[in-house]
Amino acid sequence: MTPRLARIAFAGFAVLAGAVTYNALYRQDSAPVRAVVPDEAVKPPSARKDRADKAPAAKTKPQPDPAKRSAVPAAKAGDVAAAPPEKVSPDTVKAIQRELRQRGFGALEADGTVKPVTRAAIMAFEDANRLPLKGEVSEELLKYLLFGVPPTAQSGAGEVRSPHAEALVKQVQRQLAERGYRAGTADGRLTPATAAAIRQFEVDEGLPPKGRISAEVVARLHARVPGPMVNAGR
Repeated sequence: MTPRLARIAFAGFAVLAGAVTYNALYRQDSAPVRAVVPDEAVKPPSARKDRADKAPAAKTKPQPDPAKRSAVPAAKAGDVAAAPPEKVSPDTVKAIQRELRQRGFGALEADGTVKPVTRAAIMAFEDANRLPLKGEVSEELLKYLLFGVPPTAQSGAGEVRSPHAEALVKQVQRQLAERGYRAGTADGRLTPATAAAIRQFEVDEGLPPKGRISAEVVARLHARVPGPMVNAGR
């Protein structure tokens, strides 16, 4: 090869090498690089909003209505009715207990506490005086015992007319049934079946058969039934 041809070949090789180097250094760096991103990222905001609007709402557990929850009955139908205590002083209760004892309605202890025997003695007094059966201590009852001033005219003589009396009758009916007497359903009413069961119990206990709630009947039933007696109406 002549020197001239050698120079031409070398120059062509140099140009080719320069072109390759330029392409590697400049053309490749300036080419856009497409990043791999999720589809949601490249969608316009309006498209993403439409999809969010169409997405089903998250299910939430329904909360109970407080009003309905509080309306749940607090007691069963057959339970003894809860009655508020009378607003009388212990001295009034003691005076009533003394007067009832002096009139023969039970060997009551004048302790100022309204026990089942005290309510029973009041009911016996009310029955004897043709009054509705309430078994409640009151200033009006004390006046009747002390001065013979009867309460205002009331109908329903001998009928159970208060939650306290009803609770005590239920207690007597249950205790009679436990001892084998057929006192009927424990419903708090002095039915003929209940009166007959009380009368038979009085005969068996050597008491005058009157067939009514009394301090003696309640005390004898309490003594014969195991366990503490329910304090009726309190």
